Amino acid sequence: MNTHNLNRYEGAARKIGRSAISTAVTLSALLFTACDFSVTNPGPMQDDALNNPAAAGPIVSGMSQVLSGALWRATYIGAEVAREYVEAGRIFTTKLPSLPGQLTRETVTDAVWQQSVRARWVAEDGIRRFREHLPEFASSPHAARALVHAGFANRLLGETFCEAVIDGGEVQPHTVYFERAEAHFTEAIAVATAAELPDVALAARAGRASVRASLGDWTGAVSDAAGIPNSFRYQARFTTTELDQYNILYWANANSPFRTFSVVGTFYEDYYLETGDPRAAWGTDPQYPNGEIATVPWLFPLKYKSRTDAINLVSGRELRLIEAEAALRQGNTVQALNTINALRTSLTSDQDGRLLEPWPASNNVETVWHYLKVERGIELWLEGRRLGDLRRWSEDGSPAQVVDVSDRVRLCFPIAQSELNTNRNLSLQHADPVSPLYRGTQGH
Repeated sequence: MNTHNLNRYEGAARKIGRSAISTAVTLSALLFTACDFSVTNPGPMQDDALNNPAAAGPIVSGMSQVLSGALWRATYIGAEVAREYVEAGRIFTTKLPSLPGQLTRETVTDAVWQQSVRARWVAEDGIRRFREHLPEFASSPHAARALVHAGFANRLLGETFCEAVIDGGEVQPHTVYFERAEAHFTEAIAVATAAELPDVALAARAGRASVRASLGDWTGAVSDAAGIPNSFRYQARFTTTELDQYNILYWANANSPFRTFSVVGTFYEDYYLETGDPRAAWGTDPQYPNGEIATVPWLFPLKYKSRTDAINLVSGRELRLIEAEAALRQGNTVQALNTINALRTSLTSDQDGRLLEPWPASNNVETVWHYLKVERGIELWLEGRRLGDLRRWSEDGSPAQVVDVSDRVRLCFPIAQSELNTNRNLSLQHADPVSPLYRGTQGH
């Protein structure tokens, strides 16, 4: 990202804070002008105004909003690549790629990169401001939440993109994002604890567990996960204020009027019919049997039911699967399977109201790996995590390939063309990594 791009993202951050503060100023004026309902536009807010401690709350709200917008974009496109659904329409304004599943630079909108990088920058720049101007940063609730947002923004980048670029710098391994996330989460734990925000501290621990798993630090991941209950969730929030703040995983498929994707032909179609597992629920509408593409039956996911439904960033249930995977990596199939089945049998089937059946007992390592990978696919369905899982498993050669992605050029998003065009450290002919599983011949 060059200086021009940084100014653009900083302008967005300023707008977030200025808008909120200007609103507060306007409301205060109205309170002290009895019957005068005229409003004077205060004009653009100076950058220094964002250094006022009173702006900290609105700035943190802006971090949350930008992170949610980045998450739905990465999830919306990445879910198709990971075979969590298939394309059923081409009408929605944020179109799925014309070349499904390949993640070539030519077919992926730059907005995924731009919004994801913006989420990181807005959060980290807010932290910079707070360090300089917020009294008692080390025990500030605003600082604690900002650090958590920065952690999840960096994790999103690490799980989504093939490579890392920080503020117009050179290309680095994508794991750099995980390392930054780990540092933010670690500090967030300390600050949230000092601020007496136990839920925020738990979110930071849970987030750190997930990035430590991605970094291969399974001992650290298990240590972080310990004691966090299954019921715990930390989520990305959405509103109906404007389209960019909707949960697009619902809205783009809510028949209002968009029917852009379907689970037909995916694992989830047959699995839900067989088990009634509520985590994989989908439905149909007799009035609209097909998507916008008339040849694609419209089997729509029921995971999200409104424009404001939250998306999990991390949950206690995910942490149990991290513990199960850590046990598997140590060869402890019994512990891993017991952990996996404890999650399954805590849920009731939509078909008959009975508890879900456990996976069959097995001491075969590959079989239990299969259960683990399937279970993560069910538990984290449409949360923007599957592509990162498939990528790391393909890179570390873990057993039991459960999704055939050998026709996918890559399992991560390339650096956007807009970044290549403006970053002097990058070549316009930059070669993107290709999935080690790719067996196709198509140009990339």
